[in-house]
Amino acid sequence: MRPLDAPALGGLAEYLWEFSEYNNANHAVVTSAPKAVQSGLAHALMLATLERGTSCDLVVLREWTTTADATTGALRSTISQVRQFSVHRVGDAVAGC
Repeated sequence: MRPLDAPALGGLAEYLWEFSEYNNANHAVVTSAPKAVQSGLAHALMLATLERGTSCDLVVLREWTTTADATTGALRSTISQVRQFSVHRVGDAVAGC
């Protein structure tokens, strides 16, 4: 689709997520939003991954950024870990470990 704009890149990033290893029962998209970059366009998906443990579960947050050159349409994708923390269920609530 030409010209490539921010809404189109956002839709493409979300579409590509559907075919990634991060689209299964232990992963979720927390946010999906345009990202400021010096040149071109970028869209970031914040992904949460649940790694189940025996007494505590680990939640890992990753930012999956898709960048596009607005002139050529060339795409690049990067994934970086943002944060991780441990939690467990206490009755109907969730608490840190």
